Amino acid sequence: MADEDNIEGKMVMPGDELAVSEEFEPGEYTFEEGGKVRASAVGWAHLDMKDRVARVEPVNPLVRVKVGDVVIARVNDIKKALALTEVLKVVGKERGLPNMTDAVLHVSKVANRFVDNLDNELHIRDVLRAKVTQIEPNIQLSTQDDNHGVIYAICDGCSKPLQSIGTGKLTCKDCERTFVRKVAKDYGTWNEAV
Repeated sequence: MADEDNIEGKMVMPGDELAVSEEFEPGEYTFEEGGKVRASAVGWAHLDMKDRVARVEPVNPLVRVKVGDVVIARVNDIKKALALTEVLKVVGKERGLPNMTDAVLHVSKVANRFVDNLDNELHIRDVLRAKVTQIEPNIQLSTQDDNHGVIYAICDGCSKPLQSIGTGKLTCKDCERTFVRKVAKDYGTWNEAV
């Protein structure tokens, strides 16, 4: 058994023994194997003596989407009342998401006004900044804030980036076509590869 006094706050590696499963339950970044609670990540060991839970505070934790997070997402499909998106990253987090994370943007959460048709606000392949409003049973987004909305869009005809020409209006300089979107107030400043 790991010595409780010696393990608390110590750096541990995956597989290191933290406690005996008869005395502690496995918590975050741990697992139980053969009657022992073991670390599943590199980090600092913590034994909660009150709740009898062993956990690891990882050095480089996985990014988990939480309510209140601001995310960058790409629109993959648009239905009558919702847009299906893929969350690309959580703003302010250096590490990317561990796997593909889908999210939904309902028509009622797109703007602070009545939206009748999502096709007038978003297009497939648009990249948007949104706030996470719910995570269970699925991730729900909102772009109602002025800082949220489309931050990058491409022309439906030639796939060139669209330029802003005013509030919610975008244009393709090559095709000379104009589009309407629910854009973030800083549209066009996002320059990461999509």
